[in-house]
Amino acid sequence: MFRLLATTLVVLALPFAANAGWQFNGVPVSTAPYYQADPLIVSDGAGGAIIAWYDLRGGSNYDIYAQRLNAAGVPQWTADGVPVCTQTGTQILTAMVSDEAGGAVMVWYDDRNSIQTANDVYAQRIDGSGAPLWTVDGVKVSETAGNQWYPDLIRSGNFFVVAWRDDRAGNGDDIYAQSLNSVGNPQWMADGVALCTATGIQFFPHLCGDQIGGAIVSWTDLRAGNRDIYARLIDRFGNVQWTNNGVAVSNAANDQDEPRIVSDSAAGAIITWYDWRSGGADIYVQRLDYSGAALWAANGLAICTASGIQSSPTITQDFSGGAVIVWEDHRPAPNDPDIYGQRVDPSGTPQWTANGMPVCAVAGLQLVPRIVRDPTGGFLVTWFDYRSGNSDVYAQRLDYFSTLWTPNGVVLSTESHAQEMPSICPDGIGGAIVAWRDLREGNYWDVYAEHVNGSGPTGVERTPLATSLRVSNYPNPFTGDTTLQLSLPSASDVSVDVYDVAGRRVREYSFPRQVKGWSDLRIDDRDDHGKLLPSGVYFYRVQAGNGTVTKKMVIAR
Repeated sequence: MFRLLATTLVVLALPFAANAGWQFNGVPVSTAPYYQADPLIVSDGAGGAIIAWYDLRGGSNYDIYAQRLNAAGVPQWTADGVPVCTQTGTQILTAMVSDEAGGAVMVWYDDRNSIQTANDVYAQRIDGSGAPLWTVDGVKVSETAGNQWYPDLIRSGNFFVVAWRDDRAGNGDDIYAQSLNSVGNPQWMADGVALCTATGIQFFPHLCGDQIGGAIVSWTDLRAGNRDIYARLIDRFGNVQWTNNGVAVSNAANDQDEPRIVSDSAAGAIITWYDWRSGGADIYVQRLDYSGAALWAANGLAICTASGIQSSPTITQDFSGGAVIVWEDHRPAPNDPDIYGQRVDPSGTPQWTANGMPVCAVAGLQLVPRIVRDPTGGFLVTWFDYRSGNSDVYAQRLDYFSTLWTPNGVVLSTESHAQEMPSICPDGIGGAIVAWRDLREGNYWDVYAEHVNGSGPTGVERTPLATSLRVSNYPNPFTGDTTLQLSLPSASDVSVDVYDVAGRRVREYSFPRQVKGWSDLRIDDRDDHGKLLPSGVYFYRVQAGNGTVTKKMVIAR
């Protein structure tokens, strides 16, 4: 006997009553006076989201505010957001993560102690009601001499690890890190542990957790004159590992810049960046194990060397120890960037079209992509887009094989003013919530958000997609079968392919009859050779008419 756990992704469902709060063109999160800038977003664990931003409503300096939207798109806290930090001076929010308890932790750099001359790093945790759980206006992460700025943040085990750029030594910026426990107490050396104090400037730190309280940190490094990529592990006790001042992820010719990093789910990391070694900017990637050893090609594996410039990569884990990367891509027109993506498996082998699969290749500029993994299976991408003449926010859903929504993405807002800098989080049921800065009120940015379900934006005026294929599944733990319940408006052929997490097809079903309306199709738990599928994660890709649904399923024997 075994347990078959199923996660259902419905492609195109009618708006439910629970979504009534979501509005076409987005829900206003904050329209307070003056600027609300560059929102960040994380899941609240209940189908909604917590959104935070830096805010000029006080009229002189930026503060930090936050708001929670529930699954229906209704704000849960004070109108225009609750204050997270309103200290003297300017606070610039740079990173936020879920605390996995209905709240969030965020970090920022802050000049309260030396206005206009130096910055420090602070952090705060808020609960699901918007109340601060740590010191009012934030706990000190580092406030030593010089600037501490541009912090990044991850959750690792039961701790929150912060890394930042630091010029306390006065001879160029270095990389430092600190760990905070659940009540905000620093766990390592006061003002942080040095990861790199090499000559030159080190900046753009980003990190991923080692799952047990430590972190692997990557950064851009000018010690050799050109920009290179370095990384280093700091364990849960604050002990710095690997080569002194970091291992070289790539120190190839010319510049390598803007590293982004995710865990490889095996205590190592996968790092991507854009790279000028060949004279134009390309996208490269490298995997490091827990000892800091490179597992792929020396100085990184090229995943896009197409003509033009490729830049601004962003990355998320896949479901099998690999990663999915999306980036801005200037092929073939240098002034018309598009969005492309590539998936690499744990061996570094690209899984999609050579040089990347187009996520959006329509005319006009597409900029600053962001990607998240959907825990029910697949990936969600957002960006801002000038195809209509001013900047709008778009989104697209990917599975292991292709894009799933309208070609070139679905628009989240067609409001005539600018919408930019979107941030995205999964909603936990196959969709996502996207927040952005929005200029519709006139001269100042505000913050808006939209929900994206399995068929695209939830707003009631949204034009539906071309298909109304719907799929539900009902596993039988006694027989090993699962029943797929399909709904189709017209008679269509149906095929179902089953893939493992490496993207290998292990079973193919073709049904001898067409399906119309509600129909039940039974599928067993065996491969094409009649052998039981081993325990693990699988994806059922259902195709009928012009619709496609991909569902994640887990077999646990």
